Amino acid sequence: DDGMMIVLKRGIFITAYERCFNVIGRNTKQSMLKFSNFGNAKNKNGTFDAGGGKLVAYVTDIEGNFNYWNRYLQNSKLLTRYKSNEFENYGNLDFKVNNAHLVYGGDVCDRGSGDLRFLRDLLSLKDRYPDRVHFIMGNRDINKLRLPFSMLHNGGVYWLPQLESPSDSIPHRLQWLLSRTMGCPHSFEFRRSELQSLRSRQRSEVCVGDDEVVDSFLSLVDPQQPQPADLKGEFAGLLLKYLEVAKIALVVGDVLFVHGAVNDDNMRKLPPSRSCSEWQSADNLMDWVDAINAWATDEVRDYRANIAGYLKEMRAGKVSCWDPVGGFDHPQPSSRLLQYGMGWMADKSVVPTVIYKSYLSTKGHVAPPSRAVAEWLRASGVRRIAVGHQPQGDAPLVLDNHGLQVISADTSYAKSVEWPRQQLAALLSREPSLHTSKYDVHDVWVPYHLSDLCNNEESNAENNEKCSPFDSRGEQVTIEVVFSFAAETNSSRCFIYGRLSQTSSFAFEIPPSEVNPYIGKMTSSGWVVKAYGVQAPPSAASSSSRTHAAPLAVEVDQIKGLALQTDSLEDIVRYAEMLHHHYHHFSHHSSCDDSDRLVSVENTRNTTNSGDVIAHRNNRNINEFEGKNNKECYYLLQWNEGHNFKSCLVHEKDIYEHFL
Repeated sequence: DDGMMIVLKRGIFITAYERCFNVIGRNTKQSMLKFSNFGNAKNKNGTFDAGGGKLVAYVTDIEGNFNYWNRYLQNSKLLTRYKSNEFENYGNLDFKVNNAHLVYGGDVCDRGSGDLRFLRDLLSLKDRYPDRVHFIMGNRDINKLRLPFSMLHNGGVYWLPQLESPSDSIPHRLQWLLSRTMGCPHSFEFRRSELQSLRSRQRSEVCVGDDEVVDSFLSLVDPQQPQPADLKGEFAGLLLKYLEVAKIALVVGDVLFVHGAVNDDNMRKLPPSRSCSEWQSADNLMDWVDAINAWATDEVRDYRANIAGYLKEMRAGKVSCWDPVGGFDHPQPSSRLLQYGMGWMADKSVVPTVIYKSYLSTKGHVAPPSRAVAEWLRASGVRRIAVGHQPQGDAPLVLDNHGLQVISADTSYAKSVEWPRQQLAALLSREPSLHTSKYDVHDVWVPYHLSDLCNNEESNAENNEKCSPFDSRGEQVTIEVVFSFAAETNSSRCFIYGRLSQTSSFAFEIPPSEVNPYIGKMTSSGWVVKAYGVQAPPSAASSSSRTHAAPLAVEVDQIKGLALQTDSLEDIVRYAEMLHHHYHHFSHHSSCDDSDRLVSVENTRNTTNSGDVIAHRNNRNINEFEGKNNKECYYLLQWNEGHNFKSCLVHEKDIYEHFL
């Protein structure tokens, strides 16, 4: 039975799931979910062995949103705070699981009042587990290296030559730099709010002044810059420390992590260095990873070693600032890294960088990797690439082309996702019209938080501060991406679970490309299938009576007949495996004969004791097998156009029709 073929409607053939995945064995205690120590598996600059059956949590683009970060930790299966009280709610993370890893995908700061505390969280965990915590450089991390020099320069920047910066005061200069050249117009006041919150730990009511905010920004990347006195140097140089241990690219098993994207323009390319002014090329992916990480490390070392001397010469008028001219050959420390973190040169030519890139076209539509990119990555054993940088709505965007899967996990604009008003009403009232409806981009769409179905109350959950009106994530969304690696093969499995902006919970596993009919594919009308296993949200009555969503372990309880008994990743794995077997089934029309109704499902009555896969050939309808009381699951579809995200749910019975 392990090698059988499951015959699905319309002539589609899917290889048996257990054979393709090397899924967990019958005795789960000896499966890939029981992990052995692997601390000595470290390899070169940007690669390490994924053996030992480890789990890797991937999160990216928090951007200082401490509310979202705390919500992520409350629902994470791999990370937790080991102590939290009114005066100590940062710098105290730990792993829930032995051999768990964290990969943070970059962009630490800018869009929330938690930059300092989030950095302390990450670096404290890195100090405790140096071989299990890994950082990727993001463009918002790198561009802060400009600040000490830009603050001494009264002119503009090369990408906005028509704008003149204010020179009347240092705080106004910093506000202009943040707002007009770094894409974070509220960051100055976010930092003031965070400093005030930190000051309240000492029972001080003294208001934070503009100069203290300036000192806080500069001290993150300039070790000699004084901090506000009451912080006692607690956060001095934290962003520079992050960059010193971060990488541009990281390979774990068969997964490549970068901040932006690998495409035809940037693959193989190595930027100019202090010893070579020309672009270089590396044919092998692993050689490229090692070389570009070594280059980035050298750039950050150059910055730390020479910042003080260069600032002294700038004040004396002997050297210039990189901002108005840009380029890879400017003498300002780390100028090459600054330019690599940008999208364009001063002459408008495109920088072939993997940091400031995305898998969206210039019009904001999905643009998957080319065949050439997929073949280059696959030649080095990479089957998946995890990225951030470009917001993708309220759930990670999955793409699956040419045997390469992309998981793009930036959800920083989750709050703006629009839903069909008709479907929101159907979801919350359990109207059957949801099952068969097709939606057009010209229908009436509305963000959930602005609909009359939401009570618009702000959450004050434990460890959360009052929600900022500039919080673009909202108060519902939380997403966790987990890669699980087989002990012997280094091959990965990817689980994604969380909660959408309209309160629906979901959990699913991305099938391998060879047996993946829908996830990451585009429908005939241009919608991308992002997720499966989505549960209809609570009824309108229950939704309006609560201000904060319950933990995910409660939300996904008993979906599709699987009772989640604990708040563990093992339950999520079993849940996702079971959903995958339902994954390949289509609606049963009256014209279909019984021979079409071949169903493969997991025996959910014994999930706590066994991982057996059972093929049912008794021609019963899926709903008949599951029973009347089980909740239904949906696919999540999304229409991309810049930051304009339109999402809708499609019932599992109807998904096939969207590909006709």
